[in-house]
Parts: sequence; structure tokens; C-alpha cells
Amino acid sequence: MTTPDNFVPAVLGSGLPAASCGPPAELTGLIRREDLSAVPEGLVPQRYLYGRAFGRITAGSTAGIAELAESWRPDLMVCEQAEFAGSLVAASRGVPRVQYHLVGGGTPRVPARRTAGEACRT
Repeated sequence: MTTPDNFVPAVLGSGLPAASCGPPAELTGLIRREDLSAVPEGLVPQRYLYGRAFGRITAGSTAGIAELAESWRPDLMVCEQAEFAGSLVAASRGVPRVQYHLVGGGTPRVPARRTAGEACRT
């Protein structure tokens, strides 16, 4: 599993293998850095702020995930719905991916979504 550097110990503690894909990322801290006055009119502030924060996490993680995918050459990538770097890397390499989402931190669910390749073409 790839994860920002500060989450590697938690992943290893769960018994899964882990690889750091980028610098430490703390969602709450990233959201607090945003300026609420910059939220475009008509957008829900919380969604805008989360989108910006996950965009920054993506920017910090994409190169590390791409490097691992290049050396490992996976047959399938499993990506969390709110995390975009894995889906971008899968699409750029033609690797199928499954997307899941943790609902309220509980049971993962797999939403009906387009493939990463389809999403990147639109």
C-alpha cells in the first residue's frame, strides 16, 4: 500500500506492506491553510476545501506512486475514492483499477464509477 510518509507506521501496524509515496500529509492542516474567501460563489465550501486538500496530496504523491508502479508493474491498482494519484497513475499506465470508499471510516464500498481512463478522457 502506498501512503504519505506519516501514515506508513499505521499501515505497517495493520499488517499490510507499505511504501511511502510522498511527503507527510495531514488533511486537517491542509484544509486550515485554505482561504475561505477564495471559495468560488455557488460552491459548497467544505467540498471545495476538501478538493483542494486532496489535490495537494495528489501533487505530493503522484511521482512516488508512478515510480513504484514502474518498478513493480502491478496487474491491478486499488484506489481510495478521495485519493486521485493512484487513479491517475493507473490510467497513465493502462493498469485496471478498483476504486473503494470508506463510509464514515467503516466498511469499504465499491461505487459504480467510470474507469480511470474514461475519467481522464473527459
